[in-house]
Amino acid sequence: MALAEPIPNPGYQMHVRFKDPYRFKSLLDGIKDLTREVTFDFDPEGRVSMQAMDETKIILIILQYEIAAFSKFYCSETISVSLPVEKVVKLFYSIEQGQECDMYYGKRGKNLLSVEKFSKGEVNSSWIPVGNGDDENFDVPDLSTAMHIILPSSDFIKIMRDYVVLEVDDSVEISCTSDTLSFSIGNDDATTGQVQYKKGQMTKQKREVVFGGVIPEDLYFCQKFNLKLMMKVSKVTGGDEDMTCYIQNGIPFCVGTSLGDTTFGHCLFFCANRITQDDEE
Repeated sequence: MALAEPIPNPGYQMHVRFKDPYRFKSLLDGIKDLTREVTFDFDPEGRVSMQAMDETKIILIILQYEIAAFSKFYCSETISVSLPVEKVVKLFYSIEQGQECDMYYGKRGKNLLSVEKFSKGEVNSSWIPVGNGDDENFDVPDLSTAMHIILPSSDFIKIMRDYVVLEVDDSVEISCTSDTLSFSIGNDDATTGQVQYKKGQMTKQKREVVFGGVIPEDLYFCQKFNLKLMMKVSKVTGGDEDMTCYIQNGIPFCVGTSLGDTTFGHCLFFCANRITQDDEE
């Protein structure tokens, strides 16, 4: 695998060239429905990461790009900047599939984040002011051995969209055993709708439902989650072919997606269940 091309000291603090800027735009376009402001950290070792909580403090959002996601990478020092998500989305708004794009910090002036888009021999530039990054860092649970279930992301978003349309409950119940995963909706009287997946099942997209990681034989997981928030999460994961559910005792339920290629990094959503929310109230 070809790593990002190094850039000689150019006089500004950061310059990255995305291999797939369209995917980055799509991710942020979905994340803006969950939170207004995010903090990005740029690491000289070749990593770009982001942490944020949604407006209700129910979902922890983790975005991490690895060096493989960039064809060029330069960062003079660790940089942490606070950004309004909607404005960043506008910087990337006109990006199309396959188009090249560079992002800079400090090229257009102090505390300015700029984007240069290349199209038909032309370079279009735009920039926004940024603030100092939030010092708050969240402890990210280790998912390396967690049980994980891989599904087509189109299935996940369809389930959430269909449940929102039903309007019979504001919660979706997710349950899991060692070989089944179920999504259901209903009220205290009855279940209105349920979708179940079996380990090894072939989906309509001709892909196998994969159960991996450490799978306890006696596993039984059953929790309810805010339906509208899960719908917003599904929109973000819908940018990739697959999404992954992570289930492990002692950590919140987690939904994840890759960033266009599994080597590019990941985006994770750790979701508090409705019982936790009720306890906090």
